[in-house]
Amino acid sequence: MNITSEICSQHYNTEAFYMENDQIVVLLNMSTSFADLNDSSLKRILPEVQNALNTYLKLSISIMVSSESMN
Repeated sequence: MNITSEICSQHYNTEAFYMENDQIVVLLNMSTSFADLNDSSLKRILPEVQNALNTYLKLSISIMVSSESMN
């Protein structure tokens, strides 16, 4: 969780939470719109997180990106 937070917090406001079954959720507060993700640093950061977790902790990671809810 610390590795992920360190990498992501360099670019975004970041909160990380431990969940059940050894799961972690990381929330990023992004100032860009969801449509701008193709050009954002997010595409560079997420592979960096995956590589760091694999290298240092021998863990695989699944990543999901979604827009904010309007409800």
